[in-house]
Amino acid sequence: MKIKILKIKIENSNQDFDFADFFEGSNTIFNTNSQLVKEGKDYFWHLLITYEQKYTSFPFTKTEKKKAPIEFEEEILKLIHNFPTKNVRVKNALKSYIDELYYFSSPNEFNNIRRLGKKSITENPEIFDEVWKTIEKHQKKLKS
Repeated sequence: MKIKILKIKIENSNQDFDFADFFEGSNTIFNTNSQLVKEGKDYFWHLLITYEQKYTSFPFTKTEKKKAPIEFEEEILKLIHNFPTKNVRVKNALKSYIDELYYFSSPNEFNNIRRLGKKSITENPEIFDEVWKTIEKHQKKLKS
């Protein structure tokens, strides 16, 4: 079990935080607790979240990492390089998981890539659609 403590300074402007999105799909939240604390002239919310990480692992570990075919890797790298995205983090995350991408069995497995959240996926659906089409194309070659 893990604990995350957040200290949020209270400002005159409104602040919106959606912690559910941060933990959704990857963690189980057991408890949350918040307390308003005055430190000097400033007020802070101290937020304590007790949770357990639930990352879905890929079908192999880092030590057993299976290499994707070079043709697949080259095609994915070319696609990532040429595709416009709203955030470079999306491209970097996909590059980091090229070998794992080759073994994906459904588009839902994009949610398992670390450094990517649901927001990144929903804001850049075109690149994930193209990557999935490429995965399917190479998996069909493998089966035939």
